[in-house]
Amino acid sequence: DLNNINPRSQKTTINTIESQKKSPRSPESTKKISKKKIEEKFSKNKMLVALRSRPLLNRELEESNYNTISVTDRETVIITIPTEYISNDKGKYYFKGEKKIKVTKVKEAEFKFDFAFDENSDQAEVYQCTTANLVKQVINGFNAAVFAYGATGTGKTYTMVGGGDNWGLMIRSISDLFKIINSEKERKYIIKISYVEIYNEII
Repeated sequence: DLNNINPRSQKTTINTIESQKKSPRSPESTKKISKKKIEEKFSKNKMLVALRSRPLLNRELEESNYNTISVTDRETVIITIPTEYISNDKGKYYFKGEKKIKVTKVKEAEFKFDFAFDENSDQAEVYQCTTANLVKQVINGFNAAVFAYGATGTGKTYTMVGGGDNWGLMIRSISDLFKIINSEKERKYIIKISYVEIYNEII
């Protein structure tokens, strides 16, 4: 929902499908974010906002849905919203339920974030960019919080908890926390953990 996104900046344009084909983008979303860049972000901001795009599910692929999110570099995200449709027309279709629809015009909204991750980004990269620095700060006595927001099915649980060997932010941060504590010889720590889940406004 574009109305609920609060990025660093926003720009909106209207394009036709044809104009998109004539001006293909050259995504730089695969470039690795340097450690220096990450530390620079944390040193200048008390709050960082990141966006992560997940791959389409098998069900979505079977319904001929297409990805409306494009991560063009490590900070810029373009969201494509169909604004004009032609039903039962010859040409390239996608399915909306059981109805064949051809998209003729789209609205593009460009957003800037501190970090932007496409569907190929792995758990380790997301953790290093968004959370690893916070663990070090917590050890030094500062408060920190990592908040995942999104609709059901967008990948919040996978990002925060993970699955199998693909540890999420929570497990990676706890692992790093104990690594740092075990390496300290002169300081003692007391750790208290509480786990609360809020779902549909119910704790």
